[in-house]
Amino acid sequence: MHISFSDGFPTYHLANVVDDHHMQISHVLRGYEWQVSTSKHWLLYQAFGWTPPIFGHLPLIINPDGSKLSKRQGHIHVEHYRDQGYYPETILNFAITAGGGFHLSNENELNDMSDLVQAFDITELKTSFSQLNFVKLDALNKLALQSRLKIQPQLMIKDAKDHLVKTLGQVPLTDEMLLFVLNLDRINRITDLTINPDVQFIWHSPKPSTCLGQDILGEIMEIINSNNEFRESNSLIRKMTKRRKTSYPETMQKLRQVLTGLPDGLPIKDIYFILGKEQCLERVNNSLIGAKIKSPTS
Repeated sequence: MHISFSDGFPTYHLANVVDDHHMQISHVLRGYEWQVSTSKHWLLYQAFGWTPPIFGHLPLIINPDGSKLSKRQGHIHVEHYRDQGYYPETILNFAITAGGGFHLSNENELNDMSDLVQAFDITELKTSFSQLNFVKLDALNKLALQSRLKIQPQLMIKDAKDHLVKTLGQVPLTDEMLLFVLNLDRINRITDLTINPDVQFIWHSPKPSTCLGQDILGEIMEIINSNNEFRESNSLIRKMTKRRKTSYPETMQKLRQVLTGLPDGLPIKDIYFILGKEQCLERVNNSLIGAKIKSPTS
């Protein structure tokens, strides 16, 4: 229905009041911009001899930048969040944190609909504009993801495989390894597998890095090649840095860059576990070749 008509009759307001009355609406909670219309509705209820509902006007939910939330924005639609890998329970709990109205002992936990019905308290509604906090959205989805991984691990593996096939055309990890990756702190949703930059090294080899000299790369390659366990290789790399009087943390940071293309990110032990010995050797060797090519003495 349209709010204004060319004949000047308040058709929308009439229909609003008649509809709410016949649906036996007891409470009307709506945005504060409707306050100017409430007096019209009240007069219509009086004209019909009907008892009006209790009216409440709520502050608006706004974007992180302070602008008004609009239905024309793509990220206001549930479909947008579903396509981005967010779960229904995430959206439900995210929505209630934006405007308040719930007496919850811990807002950092997921609550189902029945819990939220019991926890609703109109006195807890916020009286000021509420900004959407998308960091909170990811944190809630992480909780939902972890819960599903515990309850339905095989279904989660299937979802992850479907996503990888759709985006990469293949699934280059075993089920066990895929489950390990899904449990990483950096994975808040299935789509993070192919979006989060910290895990892209799993699917794509980085460009050869020459951040470590060829002599150090060569020795690291020998160490990795002669040991099957990361713990053993790590111990020997630590001894190597002590012997060479170089920084162990700096060497490991540069080794991470060789293996992933990033100076920061996952612990080396997790990178080694995900890639495996052979893939680590291949990436170190690629950088070693690059270091030799770059060396003016080669």
